[in-house]
Amino acid sequence: MLQNFSYPRLLRSEAIKKIDIVTKLSHDEINSHVETLDFNEYHYSAILGSKISKEKLLNFRAEMIEHLKDLGFPDKPSAESLKVFDSKLTIYLYENLNIIPNEASKNEVWNFLTCELLPDVVKWRFFSDNKEHTKEAYIDRYLGGRRNTLQRLWWRGFTFKNLNSNKPYYFLDQLFSDDMRELEERSSLYGNQKLVTSIVSNFIEVKQFK
Repeated sequence: MLQNFSYPRLLRSEAIKKIDIVTKLSHDEINSHVETLDFNEYHYSAILGSKISKEKLLNFRAEMIEHLKDLGFPDKPSAESLKVFDSKLTIYLYENLNIIPNEASKNEVWNFLTCELLPDVVKWRFFSDNKEHTKEAYIDRYLGGRRNTLQRLWWRGFTFKNLNSNKPYYFLDQLFSDDMRELEERSSLYGNQKLVTSIVSNFIEVKQFK
């Protein structure tokens, strides 16, 4: 049985300050920044047993970036690479974070992952076009919440996995991102996993018979 970990948490107010810094840094500068982080300075859950180690966090970063190199990271991504990003990272995050839903529901955990550990991944996915972006756009993708770059993908894996008993990530082949987003944006509905999976299962069935 895989061990689940308690992750560092970054308060919203601190995360907003970090966004102003990390969005201006290159990939190499982010690498140096991450190496200097003191993970003992962060708050962790008081009820989960084991804090994830610095070594595991750095390995997680290294492995994720190695996966993204197949999509061209850290060079400017193609339109096709951006399409593949969501499905590739949904599987990777859900299979490798070793995080329980209670911990994954805490926005501060995702604040840390996107603003401290993997800010260059967020920048590559959403802000590599060299255009000017609003503060609200950065907040959407860096801060914890349903539009957070990584958080939304982990929850896709949790919510939709095993709709097909023979293929755990069957939904990634059957649904477009826009299909899933229609449900994710409705927080009152998305909180009811049984209802959501029933809707998706019926949707896929109808779609196949069109």
